[in-house]
Amino acid sequence: ESAEREPAWSPDGRFVSYFSDAGGEYRLVIEAQDGLAPPREIPLEKPTRYYSPAWSPDSTKLLYTDTNLQVWVLDVVTGKAKIVGRDPWMVPQRTLAPSWSPDSRWVAFASRLDTLYRAIVIANADTGQQRQITDGLADAMYPVWDASGKYLWFLASTDLGLRSQWLDMTSYEHLQTFGLYVAVLRKGEPSPTLPESDEDAGVGAKIEPTPLVGSSAPVTIDFEGLQQRVIAVPNVPERQYARLVAGTAGSVFYLEAPPVAERGGTPPTTGSTLRRYRLSDRTSVGFATNVGDYAVSADGKKLVYRTPSRPAPEGGGEATPPALYLVDADGAVPVAGAGRLNATLRMQLDPKAEFRQIYSEGWRYQRDYLYVANQHGADWPAMKKRYGALLPDVRHRADLTYLLDMMGGEIAI
Repeated sequence: ESAEREPAWSPDGRFVSYFSDAGGEYRLVIEAQDGLAPPREIPLEKPTRYYSPAWSPDSTKLLYTDTNLQVWVLDVVTGKAKIVGRDPWMVPQRTLAPSWSPDSRWVAFASRLDTLYRAIVIANADTGQQRQITDGLADAMYPVWDASGKYLWFLASTDLGLRSQWLDMTSYEHLQTFGLYVAVLRKGEPSPTLPESDEDAGVGAKIEPTPLVGSSAPVTIDFEGLQQRVIAVPNVPERQYARLVAGTAGSVFYLEAPPVAERGGTPPTTGSTLRRYRLSDRTSVGFATNVGDYAVSADGKKLVYRTPSRPAPEGGGEATPPALYLVDADGAVPVAGAGRLNATLRMQLDPKAEFRQIYSEGWRYQRDYLYVANQHGADWPAMKKRYGALLPDVRHRADLTYLLDMMGGEIAI
C-alpha cells in the first residue's frame, strides 16, 4: 500500500536508501543492505516528491532534490537536512543533476539564469555558500567531479537560444548539441589536454590523475579565475549528449542520442550510444550501443546499463523486453552483448491496496505540481476525503481513473 522510489546504495556498501510514502507522505528510508535490521525512517521537512538521491563518497551525507527544484544535503547521523541550492525556473525538464566532490565537501549542480541558460554552480555542503563558475554565455549542465579531485567535467551548448522558450512550439524542431568541457580547479595545475610532445616527455605528457574517491584529502578550488580555466575537450565533436557520469580518475561517460528523423520520417527505434572519454587516450570511444540508461559504481570500476524495451512490430511478432548488462568500466571496450545479467523480478500485487496508493499519489500531485498553490480555491484536503469515501467501491482501474478525474475536476481552471 506504498510506493518506494529512487533507491541509492551507499558507497561503503552498507546501506540502501529510498523514499517511501507508507505513512501518507514521502519519507527517507535507510535500510541495511542485507535487510536484517529494521529500516530507519527519516521524516523530511515540508514533504513532497523527491528526486536524484546520491550518497556522499564518505557515506555520511545524502544529496537529493525535490518538487520545488531545491537541492538538499542531509546528515545521515542526525537526519537533519538543509538547502544548498535551487533552480529558480520551473520547466518540464529537471536538470539540476547535483553531484558530490570526491572529498564530500562540495556539491555541483546546474541552475537556470534569467536567460533560461543553465550555469554550473558549486556549493559548500556544510555552509551552503554558492559560487557560479560558468559565465552564462553557454547552456551548461551535468557537472561531475573527476575522481582525482583536480577537475570538474560538464556538458555545454552554444545553440540553446532557439530552444530556450520551452512553451513556444517553434522551439521544438531545433536540436540542441553539446560539447564536453573540463574546468581545472586549482591555479597552477596544468591543463589535462595540453598537446603531446614526441620529443620531450615532460611537455604535454598524458596525465594519469590519482584517484581521490573516498579519501579525506580535501579538494582545493581556486574560484578566482576559474572561468578562464575552463577547457573545451578536443576530439569530442558536438552532438546531442546527456547523462554525463564520472568514472575512474581521468575518465567520464555520457550518452549520445540516436539520429532524429526528418519531419514525417520514422522515429529512431534504438537507444543511445554510451561513450567514454579518457585523458589517457585523448579520445572519445563508443562503449556500448542501444543504451536506455546506465550507472557507474562508486569506485568507477563497474558499469551497469539497460537496453530499452521495444513494442511488438505492427506486422506481427513479439515485443522486446529490456535487458541488463554489467561490465568493467575502466578496461577495454566490452564486446557487444557481454555481461548480460539473467535477472528475473517478481512481485505480489494487491489491486485494492494499489488503488489506494495511486489515489493518494494523484491527490499529492495536484497539491505539489499545480502552478498555483491554492488549487484555484478548492479545499483540497476536503476533496481528498470526499472522493476517497468512494475508494472501497472501486473494482477496476478504469473506475479509479474516473474517480481521479472527478476529484481533479474540482480545480476549476
